[in-house]
Amino acid sequence: MSRARRILTTRRVWRNPRRTPSILKIAALGAWNDLVRPGNVRSIVGGQWRRNTLWPTLCSKCPVWRAANERGLDFLLGNARNRGFDPSRDRCRREPRASTNGNGGGILFITVGWAFGVFAGASIADKSGAHLNPAVTLGLAISGKTPWADVPFYIAGQMVGAILGAMLCWAAYKLQFDDHPEPQNTLGIFSTAPQIRNTAWNLVTEIIGTFVLLAFILFTAAGNSGLGYAGVSFVVLVIGTSLGGPTGYAINPARDLGPRIAYSFLMPIRNKRDGDWSYSWIPVVGPLVGGALAGLLFLATK
Repeated sequence: MSRARRILTTRRVWRNPRRTPSILKIAALGAWNDLVRPGNVRSIVGGQWRRNTLWPTLCSKCPVWRAANERGLDFLLGNARNRGFDPSRDRCRREPRASTNGNGGGILFITVGWAFGVFAGASIADKSGAHLNPAVTLGLAISGKTPWADVPFYIAGQMVGAILGAMLCWAAYKLQFDDHPEPQNTLGIFSTAPQIRNTAWNLVTEIIGTFVLLAFILFTAAGNSGLGYAGVSFVVLVIGTSLGGPTGYAINPARDLGPRIAYSFLMPIRNKRDGDWSYSWIPVVGPLVGGALAGLLFLATK
C-alpha cells in the first residue's frame, strides 16, 4: 500500500463534526477536489482537534500539485494557481483558473519554445555573427573564428540584451506576476536552479551541455550554414530534453546572470526571493569552461 493511501485511509475525517465520524477510503488517484473545504473538515492528530489538517497531505499527494513541484515548473507563470491550488482558499479547486494561455504546457513545451527562441534571436543577430552567448563567443575566439578584440564588446552586449529581455518578459506578464500565489518562487522564471544541489556535479552538467552545443557549432558544416541557425536550435532542443533536467541547462552565462540581476534589482515583484547568489556562479563558470574545452578540442584536431 502506498504512503498516500495509508495516510488517507487511516485518518478520521469529519464532513460535519456533528455527524458520526467515518474513515474515508480514497484511491491513490483520488478525487480530492471536493473532499476538503475550509470550516467543515476536521481530523484527530495526537488526540487533539485540528481544523483543515488534512488538506496539505491531500494537496501534496495530488498528481497535479506533485508534478508542479517535482518538475520545477514554477517558472511557468502562475503555475500553482493555474493548476488548481489557491492558498487563499486553503484547498484544491475543482475548476482551476488559468492565468495564462500557456498553462500546463510542461517541460517539453518549454524546451521547444526556448530552442526556437534561440533560432529567432540568432537569425536577427546574423550580421554580428549571431553572438548571443558568451560561452559561444569564447569558444569561437579560442578556435580562431572570432577576433579576441571583439570579445569584450560581444559579452557586454549580450549581458545588456539579457537584462532588457528579462525586463520585457516581466512587462508582458506583469498582471500574472501580480496575481502569482507564490511570488517567492518566481526566480525560476528567469534563472536556473538545480534539482539536487551539488557544486561539483552541477558544474559538470553545465560543462557537458555547453560542450555539446559548441562541438556542433565548431565541428559541423551545418553549424551556421545549410540548415542555418535551425540546426543550432535543434541541438539546443536536444540538450534541453536530454541534459536539461539536473540544472535547467543554462548553457549561456548571459541568459542566466542577466535575468538574475534584473530579477534581483530591477523587477518590482512583491515578496520575491533573493537571486540565489550562492548558486549563480555555476551557470556562468560551467558554460564558459564547456565552451573553452570545445574550442581547445577544435584547435587540437584542426
